[in-house]
Amino acid sequence: MEVPLSEEEIQTRTVSRFREVLPQVLAISAANLVVMDMAVTLLFSTNVIAALHKSPQDFNSTEELYNATEGLFMDDTYASWFGGLPYICQPIGSFASGFLVTWLGRKRSLMLVCIPHVISCVLISTAPSLAVLFLANVIIGITVGLTEAPINSYFGEICQPTLRSALASCAALFYQFGMFLVLMLGSIMHWRTTAAVCVAAPIITIILISQIPESPIWLIAQDRKNDAEAALCWLRGWVEPSGVSKEMEKLLCYHENVTLKSALCASKSTQLQTLGSPEVLDVIPHHRRRSKWSPRSMGLIRLLLEPETLRPMVLTLVFFTLSCMGGMTSVKPFLVEVLHRFHSPLDPKWSSSAGCSGRRGCSGHVPGGVFSLQDVPCHRARYAPLRMFLVLLRHQLRMFCVPILSTARDGGQVPRGD
Repeated sequence: MEVPLSEEEIQTRTVSRFREVLPQVLAISAANLVVMDMAVTLLFSTNVIAALHKSPQDFNSTEELYNATEGLFMDDTYASWFGGLPYICQPIGSFASGFLVTWLGRKRSLMLVCIPHVISCVLISTAPSLAVLFLANVIIGITVGLTEAPINSYFGEICQPTLRSALASCAALFYQFGMFLVLMLGSIMHWRTTAAVCVAAPIITIILISQIPESPIWLIAQDRKNDAEAALCWLRGWVEPSGVSKEMEKLLCYHENVTLKSALCASKSTQLQTLGSPEVLDVIPHHRRRSKWSPRSMGLIRLLLEPETLRPMVLTLVFFTLSCMGGMTSVKPFLVEVLHRFHSPLDPKWSSSAGCSGRRGCSGHVPGGVFSLQDVPCHRARYAPLRMFLVLLRHQLRMFCVPILSTARDGGQVPRGD
C-alpha cells in the first residue's frame, strides 16, 4: 500500500512531474555518453586483434602475411598483451580518479576524461607501428579508471532518490550500445576508419556535458552556495530558488554533518598523535607506538572504516571480483576469433556485434522466446544482428523507463510497507 509522503518529505512543487524529471534524464544521458565512449575505446582491441592477429600457416610467405596485416602482424604473445593492457593499466587511473574528482569537480572531470579518448582514437587510426597501438591501449586503460569516480559521483548527487536507481541503471544501456556501435562499424569498415569515425563521439560528449550543471553537493563543499542553488534549480525543472529551498537546506545540513564528523575523526587522530611525543615514547613499548601520520590522513582512514562506507565498498569489491571471474572480460578482445573458431553461421564480426549488444553470444534468451541466428533465413542473415539488438534494446528501454514513468505518474511518491 502506498502512503503519501509527509510535508517535510515533499518539496513544494511548482512545475509538473514531467518537467521535474526531464532535466535529470538529460543530465544523466549526457554523462552516460562518457560510458559509451569508454565502451567504444575498450572494444577497439577486438577490431584490431581480429585484423592483425593472423596465423603464419594461413599464408604462403612472410611477405604475404605482412601485406595482409599492413606490417603490424601480432603473434599470440603480442595479441594477449595488447588485449589485456587496458585492464592492467585501469587501476592506475582508478587510484587517481578520486583525487581528480575532488579537485576539479564532477562536471569538469567528465569533460577532461574525454580528451584521452580523442587521443587514443587518433593514435589507433594513424598508428605506424605496434608500439603506438600499445601506447593507445595504455591511455585507454588509464582513462577507463579515471572515469569511474566522476561518473558514479555525478549519478548519485544530482538525482532525486525516487529516480536514482532507474537513471543510474541506464549506464548499462549506453555501455552495451557503445560495444555494439564499434563492433558494427568494425564489420563494415577498416579498423583504422572505425577509429577515425569514433573520434567524433568524445567531442560531442564534451559539448553536451558543458551544457549540464555541476553537482550541487560538490559546489556546496567548495563554499559556492549560490552556484549550488542555481544548479539545483536547473536539475529540478528550471524552477525558482524558492522551489528548491527545502532540498537546499537538507544538502547544507548534510555537508555540515559530514564536515563535523570528519573534524571529530581528525581531532581524535590529533589526540593520538601525542603518543608520538618524546615524553610518551619513553614509557610506551615500541610495538604499541603510533605512526606519525597527519591528523587529516588519520581522519580519512577512520571515515573509510565507518560501516556506511565499508559495507558498500566490500559489496562492490565482491561484485566486481565475481563479475571478472565470469570470463567475459578476458574473452572480449578475442571475441571475433572465438566466434570464427566456433564456425558461426554469420560473419564473426557481425555475430560479435550482436553478442556484445545482448551479452549472450550468438544466440540467447530474449523476451518472447529464444532468438537464434541459425534460424534466420540466409537472405536475411545479414540483418540478424541488427534485429537481435533492436529486440534487446526494446527490452532494456522497457526495463529502465517503466520505473521512471510509474514514479512520474504517482507524483514521486515512494511505495511504503503495509
